[in-house]
Amino acid sequence: MPNHVINHVSFTDCTPARRREILEAIQYDDNGENEYHGIGTIDFNKIIPMPESLDIESGTRTDHGIELCLTAANPLVDYFGDKKMSPDDFTALLARANRGKMFGSYRSSLSKEEIERITEHDSAESLMKVGSQPDQVYLRRQ
Repeated sequence: MPNHVINHVSFTDCTPARRREILEAIQYDDNGENEYHGIGTIDFNKIIPMPESLDIESGTRTDHGIELCLTAANPLVDYFGDKKMSPDDFTALLARANRGKMFGSYRSSLSKEEIERITEHDSAESLMKVGSQPDQVYLRRQ
């Protein structure tokens, strides 16, 4: 789903010097990360910082992270993960995770080869952090 947003910013009863001061304070910085920066751009995080709980990712990387978390917790997988769940807790976790998935279901026992493939360009730790973000409530252990 696209995220198209249009904002109209207007300055009333504001001197040109004050307007420039405001625009400089909220502009994207030229830190090499932003394609566009400078006056005329708006870094909304400088106005109202986005809560950490909303700083989430979604997509293939998230799915891989969730599947790594599930594989790590799976009591039947002995080659990946240190902290295993009891079979009953794991079954409940997997059911909650799959209820939250729009299409298909999460794999909960990735093979060593699959783990190698999806961690080729991204560490397992990094992916698992994405896969267990606070909004992924169904992956939180209780």
